[in-house]
Amino acid sequence: MNQTKAALNTTNQLDKPHPKYRNVIFDLGGVLINFKPEEIIEKTFEHHKEKPWYLMDVIRAKEFAEIDRGVLTPEQALHAIAPRFPYDNFHNNYLTFFKAIVDGLEPLSKGVNILHNVRTKGFKTYILSNLFDTTHNRISAYEFLTLFDGAIFSYQVKLVKPDPEIYKTLLTRYNLQADECIFIDDLEPNIHGAQSVGIDGILCKDHDYVLEELKKRRIIE
Repeated sequence: MNQTKAALNTTNQLDKPHPKYRNVIFDLGGVLINFKPEEIIEKTFEHHKEKPWYLMDVIRAKEFAEIDRGVLTPEQALHAIAPRFPYDNFHNNYLTFFKAIVDGLEPLSKGVNILHNVRTKGFKTYILSNLFDTTHNRISAYEFLTLFDGAIFSYQVKLVKPDPEIYKTLLTRYNLQADECIFIDDLEPNIHGAQSVGIDGILCKDHDYVLEELKKRRIIE
């Protein structure tokens, strides 16, 4: 009889929300919004004899991060980057690629479903995203953005992930305790940045993996 009660108590404990976490922080690109540069290049330049794969190096350039930081415009970054990319039609390809990135920012249904699931369990939700003003304007009408209790966008605070200061800014602005937060992002360095200030993290390898990790932590069922 006592063993049966103990088993029931264990089951009930597992069914309860995690006693530690209170807040789930979401990245946007790759988690809630579509952002796959390789696919963008493939589709945008599908009729080109040779696809400009060097554009992948462009988005990894330090100047591209400065766009997200809000200290360079895309045009200013182009002029700074161009001398390092002596390719035919580089200027036009860069601008075409940049426009395609912005135009392609559509919600990811699996990610949005995870957000809804987390909200129904009573957790507070926040955005922490490397984002520049043009992309913010592009996504601002999406209804799922109303489901957040707060947001930090890199261009507004002049900080970018994985700088620890951007995570600290989120914690301070919304009076959050780091050990009560979990952060979902599709880039491992950004997860490490969160962990450096005491925030737990889930790397969004794919949305099924995120679901399993959230279930393990008893954030969702």
